[in-house]
Amino acid sequence: MSGRWQQPTAEQQALRSTAAEVARLFVIAARAAHGNAEKQGQLRTFLERSRTELSEFIDGSSQHPQQANTENAPEVEQA
Repeated sequence: MSGRWQQPTAEQQALRSTAAEVARLFVIAARAAHGNAEKQGQLRTFLERSRTELSEFIDGSSQHPQQANTENAPEVEQA
C-alpha cells in the first residue's frame, strides 16, 4: 500500500450514505420501542440477523445470500 488516500467511488459513497440512513432509522426505531418489550425483541432479532449476515459476507462463508433474505422475509414484514 502506498498510504495515499483515494477518493471514494460513487458506489462507495452510496453504500456509506445508505448505511448511515439505516443507522439513523435504527436509532429512531429503538427510541420508539422504549418500554415495549415486543418491539425491542423485534429490533434485537433484526440486529442479530443483520450482524450474522454481515459477518458471513465478510468471511465469505455465505454462498447463497438471497436464500437468507427469502427465509427471513416474513419476519421483516412483521417488524
